[in-house]
Amino acid sequence: MRKFLVTFLIVSLLSSFAFAVPNNDQVDWDLFSDNLKSSLKSENMGVKLSAMQLIIKHSENLSIDNRNAVYDVMREFRNNNNLNIRRLSLITLYKMKNDWAIDFLKRIYKFEKNEIIKSTIESIVFAYDNDDKEKVTKIVDDAYLSLAF
Repeated sequence: MRKFLVTFLIVSLLSSFAFAVPNNDQVDWDLFSDNLKSSLKSENMGVKLSAMQLIIKHSENLSIDNRNAVYDVMREFRNNNNLNIRRLSLITLYKMKNDWAIDFLKRIYKFEKNEIIKSTIESIVFAYDNDDKEKVTKIVDDAYLSLAF
């Protein structure tokens, strides 16, 4: 019994370290942003997808308003046949808060064939143009939560 208790205590302590969340004040957001920009250029799809997910999650702290990074996400949105990856790219483009990316979505809207993507673009662009943060947050969160890889 004592051996079990000691083992349980050690496992509990080790797992608490694994899930520790760093304080936002200690994070170098500029370095994190630079690393995400370089990750978007990776040949590894998993690295790209992780970078897009991290951009979505931490968008309020990042400075990724960079045409090259936006273009990398646009290219993934345009060229990938996987619906979920395209939706993730779409949400990432919005979260980058780049006027050029929103203009791209406005232009590509009329050529989009997938109705799910088309309606999401329409909602995001409308909410962005009308500065309706609550509506666009709901649209983006609903789309992001419905993604399944």
